[in-house]
Amino acid sequence: TVAVRIGAPGSKRVVRARVFADCRGQDPSNSDRRRCDRRDVVRFGGSVELLARTITSGEPLASDIRIDSQGLTYAQLVRVASGLVPVTK
Repeated sequence: TVAVRIGAPGSKRVVRARVFADCRGQDPSNSDRRRCDRRDVVRFGGSVELLARTITSGEPLASDIRIDSQGLTYAQLVRVASGLVPVTK
């Protein structure tokens, strides 16, 4: 879990995001049965999930966001999530 600042530049909105490596493609014959870590995001691909909450016309709203990637590092994936800007009607 990582804290991500989302919104327009200078925004103070911080949400929690979870970043996962997709290690299902890992060689099953590998005797080192370690868990995935940050370095595996770039090797196997990764995902970032976050919940963006807002209030529109007095009503609380929330959007689940999931971004899948291939070839991005952990830091790059977090930076992509940080670049999200809420859209209003």
